[in-house]
Amino acid sequence: FGNYARIEDSTLDESSATYGGAVYLDAWGAVIKGSIITECSATYSGGAIYVAGGGTNIIDSDFELCRAEGTTYTRGGGAIFISGPDTHISNSDFNDNHVSSNNACGGTIYIEGERTIIDASYFNESYAGEGGIIYIIGEQAVIDSSTFANSSSRSYGGAISIHGHNATIRDSIFENVQSTNSYGGAIFIDGADTNILTSSFY
Repeated sequence: FGNYARIEDSTLDESSATYGGAVYLDAWGAVIKGSIITECSATYSGGAIYVAGGGTNIIDSDFELCRAEGTTYTRGGGAIFISGPDTHISNSDFNDNHVSSNNACGGTIYIEGERTIIDASYFNESYAGEGGIIYIIGEQAVIDSSTFANSSSRSYGGAISIHGHNATIRDSIFENVQSTNSYGGAIFIDGADTNILTSSFY
């Protein structure tokens, strides 16, 4: 507990917990930079990291083989679960993260909060009940210059599911992503004033 926590140039592996397999932060302004987190798991949410607080920054970090069991649509985030506004995830790689339950959301990332920005990141091999890779509840989400590959959801959004207005997705690549039983093979958005710009779908 405590604001402005910082994890930098660290390696975390093979950890488990009920929430936040490697790290649980009840904090604003947390920074995770230049770190590697692998093979971590959570019973409910945040296979690697769980943050309750806004202004989280995750930069130049790698997440691999992390999972959350989930169990319901309010739980998930195979690698990351964040409840709070103004999250920024940048220049990070995510490989083979998932949620186990068909009802859980966000195979790699689950965010509840406004003004999320995810840019210059790579996502590969992720799956969930909804939002095969990313699940966001919040207005003004921005996904920029990122790649989403080889992932799926059971219901909405094989790669991304966003519930909120004024979402922007631009300069991104979607390759071999699918929704197996519902809507939005690559992207599902429940909200007005969405912009999808200069992105490629294969």
